[in-house]
Amino acid sequence: MDSENSSIDEIGQKVSQTTTDAVEYIQAYADLTKVRLLKHGINLSASLFNVITITIFGVFFIIFTGIGGAIWLNIKLNSPYLGYFIMAGAFALTTLILILVSHRLIFNYFRKVFVSKIYEQD
Repeated sequence: MDSENSSIDEIGQKVSQTTTDAVEYIQAYADLTKVRLLKHGINLSASLFNVITITIFGVFFIIFTGIGGAIWLNIKLNSPYLGYFIMAGAFALTTLILILVSHRLIFNYFRKVFVSKIYEQD
C-alpha cells in the first residue's frame, strides 16, 4: 500500500511540476510576444516619423523652389504674374500625374515598407 501511495504521490508531483512548467512557459511566451510587439511598434513609429519628417522638408523645398522659380520666370518674361501662372500650371500637371499613378506607385510602396517593418524577423 505504501508503494501505491508513493507512486501516486510521485505522479501528483510530476503533474504539479508539469503544470507549473506549462504556466511558466505560457507566461514567458506572453512576455516574449509583448517584447516583439513593442519592438515592431517602435520600428513602425520610427519609420513613420522619418516619412513625416522627410515629407515636411520636401514640401518646404517644393514651396520655396516654386516661389523662386516663379520669381525667376517673372524676371525673364518681364511679367509680374506670368511666372506664377506657369509654376502653378507645372504644379497642377505634376499633381494630376501623381493622382493618376499614386495607387500603383505610392500606396504599394508604403504598404510594402510598413508591412515589411511589421513582419520583420528578429
